[in-house]
Amino acid sequence: MSFLKEELSPFVPVALEAGAGVPWEDPTLPRLVGFYRTLWEVLRRPGEFFGRLRGPGWAEPLAFGLITATLGLLASLYWHLLLAVVAQGLAGESGVVEKGTALTLMLLVPGMALAHLGWGSLCLWGAVALLGVKTPFNPVWRIFCYAQGSMAAALIPLLGGLIAAVWMLFLIFRGVQRVFGVTAGRAVGALFLSLLLQTLIFLFFVGSLTALLGLIWLRLFFG
Repeated sequence: MSFLKEELSPFVPVALEAGAGVPWEDPTLPRLVGFYRTLWEVLRRPGEFFGRLRGPGWAEPLAFGLITATLGLLASLYWHLLLAVVAQGLAGESGVVEKGTALTLMLLVPGMALAHLGWGSLCLWGAVALLGVKTPFNPVWRIFCYAQGSMAAALIPLLGGLIAAVWMLFLIFRGVQRVFGVTAGRAVGALFLSLLLQTLIFLFFVGSLTALLGLIWLRLFFG
């Protein structure tokens, strides 16, 4: 892969115009206004938005990412549950989708969103480091959190979740490209390595959990 042969340079912040920044982090704006403007800029002008992404803050990106990811996951869950209910009705069944199960899933969504932010941003940070871009964690964290704006697409019935996932990959790609000033090839490489790391860690976790449950089962039934 040719992009791996490029000269590897440390992270150099992109020059910013005075007053440029993130509306969500602007204390002079009402929260709803700042949220709407930030979401609009992320979705409509990602290159421009990430090109002026600045600041050491981590709490504001966390709040934005958690809100958008949670709302998106809830919307996706709603459409899938609705589809299940309709399918049950057409099949003449009832009671398969219990209210308790749906409520439990809804309560777990914020925790799932938070875990996704932490796990995904750490893998992206590792991927960027593997490509030789020396950067603290914070810029990667900010990219990943604001890329959650794509979850607004989950409001689209049924296919919204898939659209949001693909859109998020594009936003992360643009974020890495613009914030770190790398070529498109290296940004794609970072995105690919990030997904690879996430897959490997997930498989390791599932394998370890399966092995642990197997050992517990053998212990209980065979002493």
